[in-house]
Amino acid sequence: MGDLDYDTIISAYGKLNVVFFHNVEEEHALIILSNSIRDMSSEDLILRQSAFRLLSSFVEYSGQILEQEMKPEQGCSGSWVMYIINNFLLKHMGNAMRKEGAAQKLWIGLLREMVLKLHKMVEFKTYLVLAMLSDVSVR
Repeated sequence: MGDLDYDTIISAYGKLNVVFFHNVEEEHALIILSNSIRDMSSEDLILRQSAFRLLSSFVEYSGQILEQEMKPEQGCSGSWVMYIINNFLLKHMGNAMRKEGAAQKLWIGLLREMVLKLHKMVEFKTYLVLAMLSDVSVR
């Protein structure tokens, strides 16, 4: 058995988006998120960027789930999303930030996405001002 075909991997990343996460089982999503986290440390720029886009899609999906949870008629629980964010993404983000490398910038970008899209989570409320200031300083 050889390695997976690079073009197939990149093509698969292109098909995974927010809608995908709404339609996939939690166990399958976790496997895909695990692969994306691994690919964030890849030497290959395209693979890193593809993994970043997928993780950004998951963050957007997570924000949608948490917003729905605020409306009682939706009945959607965000406990799994909160678990994945707190115990999976933030853990790996912390590990990646301790290492030097090209992936650090992408992890910082993902943290920014999390702060902006998951602002209802207590963990990110204190960072919202910093994200807003970075928007102003970029312009």
